[in-house]
Amino acid sequence: MTTAFVLALIVAAVNLLSVLLGWIRLGGQLDAIDELVSSRGRGSSAGLDSDADALTSGYVIGVVFASFVLLAFTVSYLINGMLAAAGKQVSRILLWVTATLDLCYFGCSTVLAGAPTDAELSNGGTISSAELGDAIAESEPGWLSLIQIPATVLWAGCLLALIATLAAPSANRYFRPAAPQPPMMPPAVR
Repeated sequence: MTTAFVLALIVAAVNLLSVLLGWIRLGGQLDAIDELVSSRGRGSSAGLDSDADALTSGYVIGVVFASFVLLAFTVSYLINGMLAAAGKQVSRILLWVTATLDLCYFGCSTVLAGAPTDAELSNGGTISSAELGDAIAESEPGWLSLIQIPATVLWAGCLLALIATLAAPSANRYFRPAAPQPPMMPPAVR
């Protein structure tokens, strides 16, 4: 097995773990959103129910989309990793592109998660993204951070190592020095 293939397997495993953890903690997060919206109730509960439904639906759609993207990356790592280990140049390039896109996806989702967005409630109140984030963080079990933080560090380190490994000239057959050619025989004298 090549180093790139082992790194691709580790990244694929961490991606699967992230998808699994995302679905495990979804129920508690949705309950926290419902409680936060209910705590803002100052009028008809029908409007707050629709607000809670809209927030939870959007959250579920985000989890489904993130899961789909991570599973697509995982399949790409497995297929292209095996083919790159077998010496296929196109798969090595696709593996490098996938790793770069995965790192960019993680960076963009991290930046967007911190973007300030307020949810306007039907009764005129608002819920800030900080309040929503705090409510969701409080709903998560303590063991989750014991798994998630080291897994994220391992994942990012393996992705950076994979990108560096695949970008190295020694990993690309076009940059490898040509094999020495046998000396040519001088032309026969006529």
